[in-house]
Amino acid sequence: MAQQVIQRLKGTADIFSPEAERWQWIEECTRHFFEAYGFGEVRTPLIEPLELFVRSVGEGSDIVHKQMYAFEDRGGRQIALRPEMTASVARCAIENGLLRKEKTLRFFYQGPMFRAERPQKGRQRQFHQLGAEILNAKPVEADIEILLLIDGLFRSLKISGFTIRVNHLGCADDRGSFQEKLRDYFSGTRDALCEDCRFRTDRNVLRVLDCKMPSCQPLIEKAPAIRLCPRCEDEYGKIRDELKARNIEIQCLPRLVRGLDYYTGLVFEVNGGGALGAQDAIAAGGRYDELIRSLGGNDAGAVGFAAGVERILLAQGESQCPGEDDVYAAILDRNFETERYYGEVIDKLYKIGRRVRRDVSAKTLRDHFAKAEKTGVRYMLILGEKEVKTRSVTVKDLKSKSQKELSWEEWPVFLTREFLKGEVK
Repeated sequence: MAQQVIQRLKGTADIFSPEAERWQWIEECTRHFFEAYGFGEVRTPLIEPLELFVRSVGEGSDIVHKQMYAFEDRGGRQIALRPEMTASVARCAIENGLLRKEKTLRFFYQGPMFRAERPQKGRQRQFHQLGAEILNAKPVEADIEILLLIDGLFRSLKISGFTIRVNHLGCADDRGSFQEKLRDYFSGTRDALCEDCRFRTDRNVLRVLDCKMPSCQPLIEKAPAIRLCPRCEDEYGKIRDELKARNIEIQCLPRLVRGLDYYTGLVFEVNGGGALGAQDAIAAGGRYDELIRSLGGNDAGAVGFAAGVERILLAQGESQCPGEDDVYAAILDRNFETERYYGEVIDKLYKIGRRVRRDVSAKTLRDHFAKAEKTGVRYMLILGEKEVKTRSVTVKDLKSKSQKELSWEEWPVFLTREFLKGEVK
């Protein structure tokens, strides 16, 4: 009797070629972008003390209340699979003594997160995020910096039609007054709220505004909006004015909030358009000036965001061509001499910053053309017996269909110049 096939858990996904190559492209593009803007990478454990998320995200939040993968390990410790990264980054900075007075820290990250929620389009139980955090961040300046960063990142990832939506939650006094008004308003409509929103009303009424249930939307649309004090209104105005001066369009939504307890001041989300359906957010974030102190650190303002990689892939659409900056190598007359020469070519390509694609199953030049076109590359390098003998490389432009044989010294210069032309465009 045959053994039953073991299948992956619901809410998880296997990622393999050619889909894996799209993930690699996003990861590489993100890394280069963040490093160019002075952000260093941070990697934190997949498992953290449960208390970290209870204290930061909020005991009454949906994540802690019903979505977190939490368990007791063999040593009796309460452990959680990380459901988000901001709290982990803050914990890392505090524990390792990275926070210094007047020193601003800029971190970026990429990796898997875990939430026990219903799998949906663009969000699994194991999902992947990329994001950035600015710690010891001054209001307004850092807020503007993070929004400019988001706009530039999504453009570099070739996402079109995204929208940045913003709101300001004010200072502690503003939020306190706002919460009282919301409690009064929703107490009169409590029976019409969904079960989750009735729970949120008791724990953190602001999160009712983040509900996505259709039955709650008419009530949310009529809910009061926050009134900002003069100082917070001035900060919010400076953010809007600076973005307008940079020709970055935003939508101001007075009822936009985030589902985590630690947000203060500016909050925002980025929406990717119709490819994602009703829940179309691909990124979100905001200020969290009180989080670091709540975890045992000093007062240190902070702002950051996270974006879902699966949602970025959906927003890009099937037409996205992650391989266009790569080079395809067609190896003809495969033998020891050709393979050795190919190794030298690869070394040169790596030195000029190009990744190489190859398909060993292709037997003829026609096969190689077909494989190269599927990867989406612009240039194909042809290496055969003639090229090995003359130490040359034949470069074919798959767009113009032209090709030329170039010497060992010429071909890297040619490719570098051609790729730079494309980047300028």
